[in-house]
Amino acid sequence: MKKLLITSALAGSLLVSASAFAEISVKGYVETTLGSGETPATSAVKNQGTTIGYETGVTFSGKKDLDNGMSMTTQATLEDATLINQAMSFSSGGNTIFIGNDYHGLDDKQTVPVVANAVEDGNKGLKISYNNNAATIHSKSGVGVMNKSDMGTIALYYVPKVGAAVTGDIDSDPSTQAKSGSGLALGFQGSLGVEGLGVNLFRTAKDTDSLDAYEITMTGFGASYNYGSLTVGAQRTTIDDANLSEAFVAGTESEYTSYGATYAVNDALSLGVQYAETSLTGATSDEEVLSYTVGYNLGGQVLSVQFHDVENKGTVKGTDGQAVELRIKSSF
Repeated sequence: MKKLLITSALAGSLLVSASAFAEISVKGYVETTLGSGETPATSAVKNQGTTIGYETGVTFSGKKDLDNGMSMTTQATLEDATLINQAMSFSSGGNTIFIGNDYHGLDDKQTVPVVANAVEDGNKGLKISYNNNAATIHSKSGVGVMNKSDMGTIALYYVPKVGAAVTGDIDSDPSTQAKSGSGLALGFQGSLGVEGLGVNLFRTAKDTDSLDAYEITMTGFGASYNYGSLTVGAQRTTIDDANLSEAFVAGTESEYTSYGATYAVNDALSLGVQYAETSLTGATSDEEVLSYTVGYNLGGQVLSVQFHDVENKGTVKGTDGQAVELRIKSSF
């Protein structure tokens, strides 16, 4: 009931202020998964059984042209009835100033093409370590600027407290959030003016607490190319001074590398394959994941089947497992 009231209050506040905006929109999705997999182990691998899961999301957004020639946008996202995203931006031409969280996600972009879900987002029961943006600050509250051109989008994002919560009534009271260190991200995504090309570059530095000595840095680069029905891509992300749990460890480096391809058989049916590898300083082996996906688009509803095969999960030699998942996603 409490979550329902929160949802109703947010929707009501947006409707009340609707007259202040030239455009108001609502979009969302309902997702259902049916999955079965193994718990990766070096021996006597056990099946986890079959599980049915759900996820829902609704985004409210508004846009208005201001008297000074700029346009203002606001947005808020509820995921499973919890507020996870809120942002406000002011734009003029190709330039934008924004404040909030998860507005652009400049260090949370993936170049590797996928059908339905990336490796780290599907078959979560395997709990693989691969993560193309493990040290991202995109979901933390901050301020940023970006510029869009025919070449692509370049953005800069600053977060004053990387441990700041997004949900709850935190208002402007600094005492509600610990002095947890800051973060800065710079990124570029675009085609560089070449049709079919996609380039992804980003660099993030964040302190794990209030001491600058404990700084984790993440550098990522990738590229993709579309040949009509076929799209191929690769990406590598390197994180310095952190383990696979993103805890600060001086001199430790984790690296995430992925390659993938998708093929559109027709307007409805698509096939995808992705290979992902995770390495860690001092680890006995690299984690290797191979994923196959089949997706069918019914128009507003997507059905996908994804199979994962992981070896050396968490970079532990011989820790292997497999999983399969049916996902049904309806968007509105």
